This record gives sequence, structure tokens and C-alpha cells, in this order.
Amino acid sequence: MVNDSVNPPGGNCNYAQRDEAIPAVAPSSAAASNVCKHFSKFKRSGVPEAPLKQALKFYEKNKSKFKSSWVSIADYSQKSDKKRFYMVNLESGEVRKHKVSHGSGNRGGRKYGDENHDGMIDRCQHPGSSSRTNMTRPGFFATGEQYYSCGSKKNGRCSHAESRNSRGLLTKGWPKFRNGKNALRLDGLTPSVNNGARGNGVVMHGAWYNEPDVTGQQIMGRSYGCPAFDPDEAESIIGTITDKSLYYSYVPTCANDMNKSLAQVAGWQNQCN
Repeated sequence: MVNDSVNPPGGNCNYAQRDEAIPAVAPSSAAASNVCKHFSKFKRSGVPEAPLKQALKFYEKNKSKFKSSWVSIADYSQKSDKKRFYMVNLESGEVRKHKVSHGSGNRGGRKYGDENHDGMIDRCQHPGSSSRTNMTRPGFFATGEQYYSCGSKKNGRCSHAESRNSRGLLTKGWPKFRNGKNALRLDGLTPSVNNGARGNGVVMHGAWYNEPDVTGQQIMGRSYGCPAFDPDEAESIIGTITDKSLYYSYVPTCANDMNKSLAQVAGWQNQCN
């Protein structure tokens, strides 16, 4: 288990930036034609049925927003020591599974999102307010472009710049990819829940506090609201789902936000039946 020292520096995962409208793109023809082609295989591979149906329903209703045949789902009903980040390919039927962090909800040193650090999300908004600062955002997203995030600067050094020990293990920062980037932007598609994600700096990235060889952890470190991965796996994950793929953040603990998300996929229970 990781102690409070493994929470990353700075505020949100990135600096604020104005949201932009998401243009329609040509969907992958094979994936768009039959989103249920590999549904049974996905279930047999352990992808949870409810969020899978909801994601496929959203993809089918919003094909013009996506051009990738990959769909990713973070099932935050599971503990963070599980491989709860599922990547499914609607064309090939391939399934990949990884661990993923959730948001700490840090405010004044108190981690409201997962206060006892047991690996489970407790809430998605701060008590008595609508603030989502440093919290996991539920709902549907389109992945955007990769970029390099500096974070905050101190003495000329970026807080997200990677530092490694003599064994090459990440001890601080976010891992830098071979293309010079270290993060993936996200555009929220669920109004009043996550549509401010880009402007609030909610991105995907790897993180030093998820380096198991350094921290000795099974439970993942708590992020500042971003889906964050094992630093050795981040480049492969992000490289696969970059540029207009569907990402679904499934957080049943946060009922109000989830109700708004599920309103976008009415009738999902019958998807792929």
C-alpha cells in the first residue's frame, strides 16, 4: 500500500486550456458496422458486462465522433489493485487489461476522493459543493492528441519531468515517450459532468507513484483526477488509443454523475442481446 507521499505535486494534472468543439470524423467502417461482433468474446475475456454494453451503446449512437476501433473502459467499481482498465478492439476482438489510478480529490492535504487509500473511489465531488478538483470524472470521453506536459516549474524544472534511479526505474514525474510526449488529452462528452475535462487538464499519463518496483505497491497511487498508469505501460496504452477513440469512465459510486451518463445511452440493457 502506498502512503500519502506518493501523491504527485501541483494542482490538476495539467494547466487550464479552453475547451474546443469536437469535430465529426469518419468512423472505422468495420467497427461502425457491427459494434457487437465480438461482444461475447469480450465478456468471456472478463470485460464487465454493464459498462461494456453502455460503452458500445454510446459508440453506436455517436459513431461520427470516433475514428478508432479501440474502446477503453475504466471500471472504477473495482479496487485499484485489479486490472480494471479494459481496452477492446471492435474489429479484431483483441482485449488488453491494465491497472489504472483514480483521483485523490486532494484539497488542503485531505484526499476526499479516496480518503483511507483503500483503492476504492469514495466520491467524485467535494462535500457540500459541485467542485471536482482532483477528482475522477465519470462519463464518456473522446481521446485527443498526445503532447508534453511540463506541469508546474520550480527552479526551472518541470514537476512532470521524469527522474530515474540507477536501475532505470521512475522515481518522480511522468515517463517521457519515445516521441517526446508524455500525456494524452481527453475531451469530455457527458454534459455537466466531464465536458470541461480538457480545460481542467484531465489527461491520461504514466506516473512515478504507479511504479511497483519503486513503491512496492499493489494498490495504485492516487492521481490528481487523471487516469494514470504504470510508467512501463503508459506509452503502449496511450499510443494505442490516441486520436478519437472512445474512453468510458464507469464510476457507479457517483450516482448523480452516472445517471447523467446513462441518460445518454437509454436502453443500454438491450445492447448486443
